[in-house]
Amino acid sequence: PPVRRDITFAAPAGVAVGAVLAAIRAAKAPIFEDVLLLDAYTPEGKDERRLTFRITYRHLEKTLKDKEVDKVHEALVQDVISKLPVTRP
Repeated sequence: PPVRRDITFAAPAGVAVGAVLAAIRAAKAPIFEDVLLLDAYTPEGKDERRLTFRITYRHLEKTLKDKEVDKVHEALVQDVISKLPVTRP
């Protein structure tokens, strides 16, 4: 069965959603299956947006454990943060 994790990034207004999606897909997480933009929110008076994504993980041959998914998810998030000017809010 799939396992889903949500992540929100704070991104400057100039960072395109497509760039973040591409960075998530390019992270090469071994059990990554799909990513979907859930929400894009710009707080009033701020020059940055909050972008929330839902990432789906799946292994074709076994049921994933939370610790296993959490480790891969954290590595994927850190990879995106290292490649783009985004942070966790």
